[in-house]
Amino acid sequence: MDRIKQFQQAIIEVLNEYKSQFHQTSQEVWAETVIDDTNHHYQFLWTGWRGERHIFSVVFHIDILGEKIHIQQDNTEIGIANLLLEKGISKQEIVLAYFPKAHRPYTDFAVA
Repeated sequence: MDRIKQFQQAIIEVLNEYKSQFHQTSQEVWAETVIDDTNHHYQFLWTGWRGERHIFSVVFHIDILGEKIHIQQDNTEIGIANLLLEKGISKQEIVLAYFPKAHRPYTDFAVA
């Protein structure tokens, strides 16, 4: 299996495992995963309505760009990068893209 397919598999497993932590408690707000394997975009989000308030919150967004996984957004407590590491993805294959490029060399992860 080529590395991109391994990335896709790891990301989808993380998405599904993360989603499985939440039980549907409301018919108005629900957890949703967005998987675009063709363009390599992956999201976990909350969407729906709470009374008169519209809910749309991206918890995390991941892209595969070139030969790296770019975490564009991460609003989790555990850190999506940590979950990807557990799936066998190396720190050199993960970019914490939510940090400015100037700050990335100070992380243990890939710069770009």
